[in-house]
Amino acid sequence: MARAPSCAHHGAMEDSWELGESRHLTRERTGVPREGTAVGDYLLLRRLGSGAMGTVYVGRHRETAIEHAVKIVDRLTPGSSRRARFEREAAALSRLSHPGVIRVHQFGIQETVGYFSMDLVEGTPLDELVEAGPLPKAEALRIAGAIAEALAHLHAAGITHRDLKPANVLIRTDDGAPVLVDFGLARVAEDARLTQSAQLVGTPRYMAPEQILGEQEQVGPATDVFALGVLLCELLGGELPFRGSDLVSLASNIVRGEPELPADLEPALRSLLLGLLAKAPPNRPTAAWAADACARLARGETVRIRNAFPWRRFLAGASVVGSLSLLVAAALWTKGSPAPPPPRPSLAGAGAIVQTASAPASPPRAP
Repeated sequence: MARAPSCAHHGAMEDSWELGESRHLTRERTGVPREGTAVGDYLLLRRLGSGAMGTVYVGRHRETAIEHAVKIVDRLTPGSSRRARFEREAAALSRLSHPGVIRVHQFGIQETVGYFSMDLVEGTPLDELVEAGPLPKAEALRIAGAIAEALAHLHAAGITHRDLKPANVLIRTDDGAPVLVDFGLARVAEDARLTQSAQLVGTPRYMAPEQILGEQEQVGPATDVFALGVLLCELLGGELPFRGSDLVSLASNIVRGEPELPADLEPALRSLLLGLLAKAPPNRPTAAWAADACARLARGETVRIRNAFPWRRFLAGASVVGSLSLLVAAALWTKGSPAPPPPRPSLAGAGAIVQTASAPASPPRAP
């Protein structure tokens, strides 16, 4: 079955619009745009999913009759930072060309509603594979390496994903290749003037320490690399490297705790995971380096990984406590937003937190 870019946390939108005969968008009480609405060059056929950052439809181009996934983003008020950010990010994504990144065909804004169209990808969400249990080592490394290559392409274009997780990856049916499909929280590097600091972005289970702590000047390509390490741990062992009985304990473990890695890992693979999960962003390798290391390990080749990923405690305990309080406050603030899917038993309450953030730090150097 054809699958579109996923909205990881489904739920109704606060507002919706319909393009009537007058060609003006009007708000409806249904909470979502109606099927049959015309947006830009597309007729929205059916809704695939919705979340805090938008609603995704199957849309048919009115001239070519080609079907694409069409994502709708609301509340783009003229002159607002939200609108400016959407324009810059959509333009940046439309310039990307990589087999591991979903292709954006067209984007635009209609009154206060933004939209962009993407390929419909036939495949299986990676989170479904994760739920089925650990993958063979070679397969886990193949998938992680391909995701790392896609991340490296994003980073070279000045884009940080900020919400990498299995639910935002599709395993393509025809060739088994992973494809990044959801960029609802992506950020363009030059958008510092359009963003605010001390806000939290991402899904807590996959957040890097700098995201948990609200250290937005540190959020950048290395943040995606940390999430890649979490994802690779899940693929290899079926468990997350950082866990907690609630949101605060989870966040504390991410910031201060040692990762719980899968058992019986070879030294090189263990060192790779420790590098990806380093607390300080500068101590993590680049996505390009990680892609090469994964590919070599998957082929059974020897990979020399220096033990130079120090577990630097780069923030004081008082700062940690204050930032964890900010995290809890943000979670409470988003209580009225679309509910996340049922969390795993050990992660009750760790739903997605979606807000805006400031510009990323410089890319980390490869070891």
